[in-house]
Amino acid sequence: RWKQEVRALSQIKDVKRLISKEKGKTSVLFADWTDRCISVAEMLLLDKFIRNRKLKEQLMKTGRRALIFKNDFGDLFWGVDDQLKGQNQLGKLLEKVRTVIDQGDDLETWVRHQVKLIESEKVALEVIVTKDGVPVPEDSKTFELKSKFLIGKSEDMCDIVAAHPTVSRVHAMLVVERTQGRLQVIDLGSANGTKLDGVALAPYEITAVPPTSILTFGASARQYRFVVDTQADEKRKTALLQKIA
Repeated sequence: RWKQEVRALSQIKDVKRLISKEKGKTSVLFADWTDRCISVAEMLLLDKFIRNRKLKEQLMKTGRRALIFKNDFGDLFWGVDDQLKGQNQLGKLLEKVRTVIDQGDDLETWVRHQVKLIESEKVALEVIVTKDGVPVPEDSKTFELKSKFLIGKSEDMCDIVAAHPTVSRVHAMLVVERTQGRLQVIDLGSANGTKLDGVALAPYEITAVPPTSILTFGASARQYRFVVDTQADEKRKTALLQKIA
């Protein structure tokens, strides 16, 4: 019941009041409730700055200054009062996220929060590229021992290089998730978008890529199809044993 009530509230202070009433009910709160709250808040903040470049720029303009969430509604856990008394957990998390972004680890950290990746040694990914129905062998290749792949026109940063003017430097990411070994694609806020079978994808939304589907990036005429093998490690072992025998 209380979860539905939380969803209906628009102000965080009202959520806090509701949760405070439930603290005496051991069936509602976990022993590590505070740690969970902080962990979820950190994930949500990172997601916010990943998706919004302007907000990210504003955060980074604060440099190394201390960030303080000063409020007048008595929240001394996430912020502080007029006397600067309080734990300021939100300010601390903003500083932590700022450091992650400054070190260039924000995308990697965000992906770890969003997707449980399959073990890289299990994966082989074949990239099949065509243009106007004709194979493009120089762009078609096979990757092994990786479970995530960056796509874009930056040769230094990307695994799959799509050298077209409308393709962003780092345009999209492919990941292979652990549970079913499915290939998924994430448009990384590219300027000209990513399409799956002709349908534009929303930025930073994780979308499954069926085996026969086609991905296109920007206005490039190249079409990308992918074949995922999640038994690559077993096949390598079998091949090695046969070679030894």
